[in-house]
Amino acid sequence: MASDLMAEGALTALREHGRSVPGDVAVIGFDDLGGAANSSPTLTTVRNPVVEMATSAVEQLLHLLSKNAVPRETPVPLVFSPQLVIRNSTPGN
Repeated sequence: MASDLMAEGALTALREHGRSVPGDVAVIGFDDLGGAANSSPTLTTVRNPVVEMATSAVEQLLHLLSKNAVPRETPVPLVFSPQLVIRNSTPGN
């Protein structure tokens, strides 16, 4: 698993070397930010909830900058769940 851009490069290299995706090799990217849905074959990828992550970061920052902010001794970790977006670069679609 690598960024979608790297995975798209792998798709091209595999095609140039006569390999079938997903027949010979399954390819999975990471990000789902760009052309994964437009690659050939379309790229299975892992999508992070980027908007929710950014919104949470800004909210926390604004809270810390507010006059009423109470410093915490231990930060509360936030965990965001990624989503597997299955497309044609992996078998079983």
